Formats: sequence, C-alpha cells, structure tokens
Amino acid sequence: MSRPPVIILGAGCAGLSAAWRLRSKGREVLLVEAEGHAGGLAGGIRIEGNTYEYGPHIFHTTDPEILADIKSIMGAELLPYHRTIQIKFLGNYFQFPLSMKDVLL
Repeated sequence: MSRPPVIILGAGCAGLSAAWRLRSKGREVLLVEAEGHAGGLAGGIRIEGNTYEYGPHIFHTTDPEILADIKSIMGAELLPYHRTIQIKFLGNYFQFPLSMKDVLL
C-alpha cells in the first residue's frame, strides 16, 4: 500500500523547501498555493518593468545543510551580502541574527 502524498499549504520559501526536501527523500508531495505564483514573502510585483519586492531581501541561515541546498539551487544568482545587519528595539541595537544572549537579555 502506498503512502498518501504530503500536502503542503503555501509555495513560499518554507513550503517550497519542504516540498523539495520531501521529494528528494522519495515522498509524493501536493503543494497548494492560493496565489498564481510561488515565492510568498520572498516574491515581488512587476509594475511598468520594475520589480518591487514585498518581503525579505536577504536570505540568512546558520545551517550549513540549508545553505548548501540554496547554493545548489541558486548557483551564480545567489549574491553574497557582507554588511552587518542591526535591529533597533526599545532604543538598543542588536546584531542580526539575534544571539541567544541578546534574546534572553
């Protein structure tokens, strides 16, 4: 008896990566997206030849396996980002991504 497909709601970054990973493990996947395109918050809209992003502008992970997956998918289109990102919260600046120390304090 075959296993039923895994149903994933949303073709944003999380949904697409879950579907991709499950398919690489041999699982059947049904990916359901309400919009007419994939991307979720990492997408954008084209107006008069210009693309306006409406979500994250920087991909970040500290997980080497996830980073390797993204590099294999994106290839030369994955541009490095070498600036420090800071978050201002209650008058204080914190490095992004947040460290456990920053979260706890």
